[in-house]
Amino acid sequence: MMVRENHEKVFVFEDDAIPHRNFKALLRELPHRCVEADVLLLGATIWHTKHTDWPSGACFDASRATFGAFALLLKRVSYRPILQWLQANTSEPYDHVYRHLQQKKLSVRVAFPPFLVIPDISHPSLINNNRTAIQFDVIKRAEVHLWHLKDYPMVQIPTQIMKTNVSKRPDFPGR
Repeated sequence: MMVRENHEKVFVFEDDAIPHRNFKALLRELPHRCVEADVLLLGATIWHTKHTDWPSGACFDASRATFGAFALLLKRVSYRPILQWLQANTSEPYDHVYRHLQQKKLSVRVAFPPFLVIPDISHPSLINNNRTAIQFDVIKRAEVHLWHLKDYPMVQIPTQIMKTNVSKRPDFPGR
């Protein structure tokens, strides 16, 4: 639809996206560097072992340690390269497309600080159900990813949940 109707840009939010309590104001105040990005991650999970390894400055370029597709702003120039990547690489999670886009000379940036959106990680992933315990621990993940949980209004999320094989759940598609 976005390609056919030729939208200039589109927001894409997964159903587990939790917006910052000041989302609208933060979105309006994004620096020019963010606004000019071809793909803007409104939130991300950065998997560096030390915060000193994080990119610095507002609206940094995505790196190999940048993941998450739970909230994006896509510009028209990115639509076809994304679709081509999906058609050629259907086995990889969607957030692996960022490297491909960067190789195509598209700018992929992360809106930070603060993240405008964080993911609800309290439930098993439908993409990768072999995740480690830290990936379900909201408190530890907040420390790793610099999420200030008080800024993200949400229903109380358990800080630890049991990892389950989602394919055995009755609500899993295909059952």
